[in-house]
Amino acid sequence: MKFLRPENIKIRETSRGLELTHAGLPAVRVRPVKAFPMKEPGKYIGFIDESGKVVGMLEDTGGLDPETGTLLEQKLSGQYRFPDICRILSMNMRFGIAEMKVETDENEVAEFSAARDDIRWFGKQLFIRDADGKYYRIEDYRNLDRKSMILLERFI
Repeated sequence: MKFLRPENIKIRETSRGLELTHAGLPAVRVRPVKAFPMKEPGKYIGFIDESGKVVGMLEDTGGLDPETGTLLEQKLSGQYRFPDICRILSMNMRFGIAEMKVETDENEVAEFSAARDDIRWFGKQLFIRDADGKYYRIEDYRNLDRKSMILLERFI
């Protein structure tokens, strides 16, 4: 894998999508992806071309010029937004799958299914991936109300 030097990267938005130039090479249309979106959000950004091939990896966004850094952050922030679960309204367990109804920080009620294998712990944060691959986050499980804690304990 080719690691890209931040001082040699320029990213611009065109009508056809994001274009990346590196060290004077021709521009390539790319889609940025985070290698470790939960553990290291500002590090290890991969750039995938239209055919799905990895163009290169940026180890750290710190050395990018301000315009490129801002554009990259805008694109990545929308891609990795995790709705926060504020309350668990209900949960039914069937064959190891939890059918959950939750209230999110966006004042929406979301319903989804998840298996125990779809839980990821990062310190006091808990990430739950639903059957469609979307992640929900509980920022600090200790701050949930009593009913939500009881339901969550059944699941984990």
